[in-house]
Amino acid sequence: MSEEPKAKHTPGWRAQSYEDSYGITTWEVVDSEERNICDVSRIDSEANAALIARAVNCHDDLLAACKGLMGCGGLASEAYDAARAAIDKAEGRET
Repeated sequence: MSEEPKAKHTPGWRAQSYEDSYGITTWEVVDSEERNICDVSRIDSEANAALIARAVNCHDDLLAACKGLMGCGGLASEAYDAARAAIDKAEGRET
C-alpha cells in the first residue's frame, strides 16, 4: 500500500503583531501571503509566535539533515536512535 503524499505548508511563516481596539497587542503567525495560520487566541506572546514560525520554516531542512546523518554510518546508537525518533516524529509516526 502506498502512502498518500502529505500536504506541504506554505513557506515563509513569520510572527506578526496587531493592536486591537482596546490597545492590546496580540501576536499571530502568518504565511508569506499574509494569511493568518494560527488561532490568535492560542498565542500569548511574541516568543511563542516566533517559535511556531521558526519551527515550520526549518522543518524540511532539519528533516533532511537527520536523514543525511542516518546514511553516514558510524553514529553512536544513542545518536542513531535520536535521529530515527526525530524523523518518525516529523513524518507523523510518533509513538
